[in-house]
Amino acid sequence: MSDFLRAFRDSLLNPWGLTGLAIVVVFLVVRRWFHLRAHDNARAARVAALTPPAVELGGRVTGPDGATAWSAGLRGPMADEATGVPGRLFPRSRPGFDLAMDFRRGPWHVRVTEASVRTAVVAGAGARWDREHRIEVATTALPAMKLVRPPRHDHRGVPVPPREDRRSGWASRPPATATAWHPLPLPDALADDFTAFGADPAAAPFTFDGLWWILERENALPVWAREVRLTFEGGLVYAIFPHPVYPDDLLAVVDTIVGLLDRTPGVRPRPQGS
Repeated sequence: MSDFLRAFRDSLLNPWGLTGLAIVVVFLVVRRWFHLRAHDNARAARVAALTPPAVELGGRVTGPDGATAWSAGLRGPMADEATGVPGRLFPRSRPGFDLAMDFRRGPWHVRVTEASVRTAVVAGAGARWDREHRIEVATTALPAMKLVRPPRHDHRGVPVPPREDRRSGWASRPPATATAWHPLPLPDALADDFTAFGADPAAAPFTFDGLWWILERENALPVWAREVRLTFEGGLVYAIFPHPVYPDDLLAVVDTIVGLLDRTPGVRPRPQGS
């Protein structure tokens, strides 16, 4: 053993060293307890804040003990954060659903979930809570599909140039239930505004009326929802956004999704989600 290691061992094992080590351990334990307690309090506050709008819509909010997304078996909570480098190397908690908000919009059964995970900030030094919310609508079974509409402007209002390769990226990656994956034909007038992929190219349901509905709704949508990213699979249509639920913006996004479904042939509401 080198002199340095021997000196370090001796300093650590003497009474002052052991006391200092105990203080550090107690500090870390207490700090983590406070962080978890603060998260529990914030989660309870979120449930309380979302309960009145849910009740006004004839629905309800479920807390963390019973909250889950219908599509959790297809895509788990906080999937991007949990599988990223910080999430893999420096996990601070397991991803989980914090709340679920159920209500109906016309004949459509809607579930909105909020999920979170505690991840390292930089190389394990410090941590933060990352959150996302998911909007799901229960439908009759459809072939797996994805529909995306890239934004026309960035957050500063600057026009975004058209993407040269529209067949790469999120829409081109098949969802969990798809064994084959193909570009879907779209109405010619709107083919530059949307990209769609699906498991069955012969079952492309998107019509001019449905897609035009989304374009007409652009100004009614919050900026963060103007890039449409919808997944159809397992009798569900869902979209995931990388932040908590914003109650004032929620119905505008939900109404845009169900309005598309109302205008899409072969898509019907399913009485109960699962």
